[in-house]
Amino acid sequence: MKRKLDNHWDVCHTWANRKQSDGYCGNMFFDDDTIYSYGRHFPIARWISDDIVLFTSRTYSRTTSGHISMVRSALAGHVERIYCQDVSRTCTTGHLTNLEIMYEELLPYPGKIKRSRQNKAWIAGEYNGKLSNFRAYVDIFRIKSKLPAMLKRVYNAEPETISAELEAIETKRIAKEKAKRFKQQAKIRKLYIAWQAGGTLPGYSYFDIVGGQLNKVLLRIHNERIETSKGANITIQQGRVLWPYIHKSFIGKCKINLPAVKVNGYAVNEIDRGNITIGCHKIEYPEMLGIAKQLKLVWETGHGTH
Repeated sequence: MKRKLDNHWDVCHTWANRKQSDGYCGNMFFDDDTIYSYGRHFPIARWISDDIVLFTSRTYSRTTSGHISMVRSALAGHVERIYCQDVSRTCTTGHLTNLEIMYEELLPYPGKIKRSRQNKAWIAGEYNGKLSNFRAYVDIFRIKSKLPAMLKRVYNAEPETISAELEAIETKRIAKEKAKRFKQQAKIRKLYIAWQAGGTLPGYSYFDIVGGQLNKVLLRIHNERIETSKGANITIQQGRVLWPYIHKSFIGKCKINLPAVKVNGYAVNEIDRGNITIGCHKIEYPEMLGIAKQLKLVWETGHGTH
């Protein structure tokens, strides 16, 4: 087992895919189910079941915030995340402490919703999300019977309803944000082109953004390897082996499962209509088609394989 890993992304992906019991690089490391930033005083996340992760709600330094962002990005989409102040607390007293902190965070929301003129729907949505998270925490640790009256009232609280008027306000806000994202498109496209040519992307946020779309994994051929914008890479030969399955799934509009196939230790979870999921990476068919063309695995006039 390789304990010293290549970089922070490797630490995050190895922990997220549960490939080994421990590993480290620089100021990030994981031990069993928990991954840390700098030391055991700042646990970022902890696995509590095969598809549920307890995730910190704390923030700290800029570097630790970057570590948190990378861990969040490394987790596959099907993994449920429950947020709390300290993920290392395991006894009933510790759980109640986490819930009391959530309670304190929820207290201002009714007043905020009442006072707000333009952001009522957004604030109500945030409140409902935190309330749902509170209940999920209680349910997963089965401590409803241990809740004091104050916390039990929170567990039983009704979510904020959003009127048609508030929905209209929220729709307008979403449209405004969408317009703002597309204004960034030209700048991000330049970064994308520079990255494909061998450059780097400035800051963690750019790894998941291109053309105004969020969470799109990009591909390039760099240093004789196929590399993703999340920092993972495979050999060109591994790409050649996977391409026929990807192409077959796209043409047949079907799902192909390859449970026995692993890429650098990561399981190929699924190929669905040409889109592949490997570990935390979900890569769309057009990205892979571009790589296949560069490797001359397809005809220039179509998607047929040689």
